[in-house]
Amino acid sequence: MSIELENIEDVEAWSSSVILSPNRWHNVRVESAEETRSTKADVPQVEIRFSNQEGDIREWLTVTREAMGRVRSFLDAVELPYKNGDAFPTEAIHDRKLSIFVGQRQIEDGYGGFKMRSEVKAFAPLSANKVDPTKPDESGFGPQGNSTTGEDIPF
Repeated sequence: MSIELENIEDVEAWSSSVILSPNRWHNVRVESAEETRSTKADVPQVEIRFSNQEGDIREWLTVTREAMGRVRSFLDAVELPYKNGDAFPTEAIHDRKLSIFVGQRQIEDGYGGFKMRSEVKAFAPLSANKVDPTKPDESGFGPQGNSTTGEDIPF
């Protein structure tokens, strides 16, 4: 028996990376942006990958009338001008810097249970100073992922 590797040359290999820690703000840059269509509602969306030295996270920004407030929040955060009728500036957002708040939500795990998924909850311009490098986040770790007390290290 053999299993055919259908369309394997047409896909990108999965990579393992660290997802930005939840329940805190992160200063990030737009690593990549690609226009796609949502699989559930078949509406336009932009898949955006944010990254910094701690890790990365992807966001699917749906570009619909109902989600235009979120789109506007993102464009304000990357400090790009916009007006009615403009096309989404997919190429112009590459390498832009901003702050994002990563939160979590509970989703079904496909096995009758639930799991937590990290997702981008909010956008802000870097000038908003959302990240305070002198304060640890709620986990006791500082913005660079370093323990601030050392008490949680098991050795």
